[in-house]
Amino acid sequence: MSYLICPTPEAYVERTIDLGRNPENVQKRRRRLIDPNANRPLFDTAGWIRNLEPLLHKLGGVTIATTTNPPRDGTMEQTAAHSNYNPDLLAIMPKVPSVVEVGCSTGALAKAYQSLNPGAHYVGIEVDESYGEEARQWCSSVLIGDVEELLFSPARQSDLRAQLYVFGDSLEHLRDPWSVLARVHQLLEPEGMICACIPNAQHWSLQARLSIGDLTYEDSGLMDRTHLRWFTKSTIEKMLIDAKFVTQSIQPRIFPHPAAEKVTKQIMAMAKALGSDPLVAARNAQPLQYVIRAQKGH
Repeated sequence: MSYLICPTPEAYVERTIDLGRNPENVQKRRRRLIDPNANRPLFDTAGWIRNLEPLLHKLGGVTIATTTNPPRDGTMEQTAAHSNYNPDLLAIMPKVPSVVEVGCSTGALAKAYQSLNPGAHYVGIEVDESYGEEARQWCSSVLIGDVEELLFSPARQSDLRAQLYVFGDSLEHLRDPWSVLARVHQLLEPEGMICACIPNAQHWSLQARLSIGDLTYEDSGLMDRTHLRWFTKSTIEKMLIDAKFVTQSIQPRIFPHPAAEKVTKQIMAMAKALGSDPLVAARNAQPLQYVIRAQKGH
């Protein structure tokens, strides 16, 4: 969003505070952000909104209207779909003949991948039937159902063999992601790969919230109420090793925030007090997510 492109960090903070104090301007720009016709394909709308809205609320005292409300009956609804994909995840996906995406939503990533690799057999798995139906226009086929059941279904084995499995912010929603990866290892072709994006539970904002007891679930982001599992860089690496994958790359997705530096100093002090390396603690607290590529091992 060009409005927040500033020459200095100080100017960015000043302009953000000004934006946060103007509710009408906030709503106008928010509508533009979530309008698929107004966005460019390389703009991670979901990630931007997830980080922008808490900042505006804190600095400007503006409560931003959301499009969904917390469920009142105790049930957890599927995370809201969006028409944008993760460009960092797309960038590490190799061009292969067969792909399975776990949690394909409405097919935004499938559409982008097919534009770069036409002819690929792209299977989407989606638990939400309405999302899956929309994704059919971009996927070769879509399987509707619980991936933790589909992967072990004898009737689906031919559909689920592939050279690439993709998990775009979906592993954290599974009951047993460790068993899922072990099963995917069996279904992958020799030299097959997985590409994933996983939220970082060590992120500075989550550590800050924990320090004051604010473990409030939300409709999206790190505290998405549909998250069942939590990972840090080290536990991601261990999960891959246990499932017999060889990590090729782990790339951090970092979104600058004016409060990060102040909180990070406290994280470093805490790490030092616990006998850990404060620089490592600071570094691992910056990524909001990790984008991972790993190859099937033996």
